[in-house]
Amino acid sequence: MTQPFRSSRFHYTFGPHEATLRVKPGASLEVLCTDSDNAFADGSLIADDQRIPADGLHGNPMSGPIAIDGAKPGDCLAVTISDIELDRDYGRTLLAPGHGFLPSHVLYPPFDPHPGELPPRHMYRWQIDRQRGIATMANQLGKHALRVKLRPMVGCIGVC
Repeated sequence: MTQPFRSSRFHYTFGPHEATLRVKPGASLEVLCTDSDNAFADGSLIADDQRIPADGLHGNPMSGPIAIDGAKPGDCLAVTISDIELDRDYGRTLLAPGHGFLPSHVLYPPFDPHPGELPPRHMYRWQIDRQRGIATMANQLGKHALRVKLRPMVGCIGVC
């Protein structure tokens, strides 16, 4: 039987944090997650008293930690992700120097036609069509609309 879990605390770092939930080995959980702006699918935000930031950073909150009864340092743990279900019809991607999915050597190639000019800081918004499995950029820079196939990913997860 799968147990729904909505964390009562959200950390922004990995570390020796006190467990939010304890489960028996073999437990099956449905973990309700937020987006990188601390919002749940219904639009509600993580309450300030549930946020455990590091150095004032409040991006990419993580549910948990979840402790496994009987597990101790040195044990081998296995986590199986059986499904990732998207729960909203929008997404965002920030492109900015020192942030995001493109490394500096891609943003600032040696053959840069405009030396010294920074790439534009831009928050791209995506319209997600869960039925068709695609996302379409809603506010692209330039003339061409971009459409990509959805490939949901876990995001931040740690086992320690």
